[in-house]
Amino acid sequence: MTTQDYFERISLVKKYPKYRNNFVNGSWKWLEGRRTDDGAYEYWRVHDKLYDLTKFIERHPGGKTWLELTKGTDITEAFESYHLTQIPKELLKEFFISDAAEPRNYRYTYNENGFYQTLKRRVAEKMENIDSRVTNKSRKCHDFVLIAFIITIIFVNRVESNKAYIFCCVLAGQLLAWLVPISYNFLHKADNWRMYSGNLALQTTRDMRIYHMSHHMYPNTYADLEVSTFEPYIKWIPLLEKGWLYKFHLLFVTIITHFIYFHNLLKMRYFGVFWGSERALYFDELVMWIVPFIMIITGGQAVTQVYFYNIFFKWVHVMICTNIFYVNFFMNRGHHMPDLIHQGDHIKSFDFGEYQISTTSDRIGLNRNIFTNLSYYGEQILHHLFPSIDAALLPQLKSTLIDTCKEFNIELKECSIFQSVIGQYKQMFRTEVKTNGHKKRE
Repeated sequence: MTTQDYFERISLVKKYPKYRNNFVNGSWKWLEGRRTDDGAYEYWRVHDKLYDLTKFIERHPGGKTWLELTKGTDITEAFESYHLTQIPKELLKEFFISDAAEPRNYRYTYNENGFYQTLKRRVAEKMENIDSRVTNKSRKCHDFVLIAFIITIIFVNRVESNKAYIFCCVLAGQLLAWLVPISYNFLHKADNWRMYSGNLALQTTRDMRIYHMSHHMYPNTYADLEVSTFEPYIKWIPLLEKGWLYKFHLLFVTIITHFIYFHNLLKMRYFGVFWGSERALYFDELVMWIVPFIMIITGGQAVTQVYFYNIFFKWVHVMICTNIFYVNFFMNRGHHMPDLIHQGDHIKSFDFGEYQISTTSDRIGLNRNIFTNLSYYGEQILHHLFPSIDAALLPQLKSTLIDTCKEFNIELKECSIFQSVIGQYKQMFRTEVKTNGHKKRE
């Protein structure tokens, strides 16, 4: 089969994303490629129609950032998964410009009687009777971890013994590693102050919204920015070349990643500013400097050059601990295992919901309470299907998901944390694609 035949007949993404292989490839470049590939011109594309939402940006209930970022792209998947009711569809008609001149670049289907639309209607009905006050648990969980982190950071800079210093660095690193995924619960909502707390870990809210948009909409495909970010050092897609040198250095790369993950995100961000096409800085990038600022003003010492050096290295020590704790569960959060669909594998159904389920596995034991759900990426399947719904509400929707999956004969996958770790490495080495009931070596 030729490459053209593959993209035209089998792949979820109909053509290889532009700029995907660029050495300097961050979120801004992903958006540039989408604007080239999606056929939306200067508008917003939903299904096969173009809309001019310029006058609606300031009125968008989810905040203007979402629309500002996605101008000139196909937002069908985001539109469908972030809006449960028919109200946004009716409102959209007001901004209609024309039919799209070319077919969509993505094969997803949204049949009214298909799995996803059926599930979405049932979830919308269930949401009407759910007590939304339980979302206070998510906010309290976030606020507690944030306050605990700030207090621990102050101790990092004030304790005198080496043992106490190491303990405080490790504790601060663990708290920040928890805070990052907790902040993502608020990242998918309308603009709010809690979504910025993840920036304390050297990332930006803007970049993370783009990363999450790519991953939630097109998981485990060429269009998934979270996948391409790690290439060529870590390759989850079985179609990619995986020679002996790659397999030899993989163990060392995964170890190094535990120490530099967030630092690498920061590097990619400023590559875009100084060497890429995004010549702009944003106010939320100042949030990452709050940590050293707190350490400086609470240190109780005269501000000298030596003091600044000490603060810098303490900050680095905390961030190294954060990297180690965060990467341990981020890399094994239930997406990269041999029994889950990746680019190149046979796709049973292009229904948006069915595809999301085929690429995701819930990990047993992480959905038992709101803290583990938020801090260790619990309820991954429901979160991928409905990313804007608060994590505290997802357990109440589980029965609806299970019943609908049974009706459509869809398997929900679960695995232990140990299985997800082992599966992660198996997927990194996998070179066989799954055809219709068979495996084929590429």
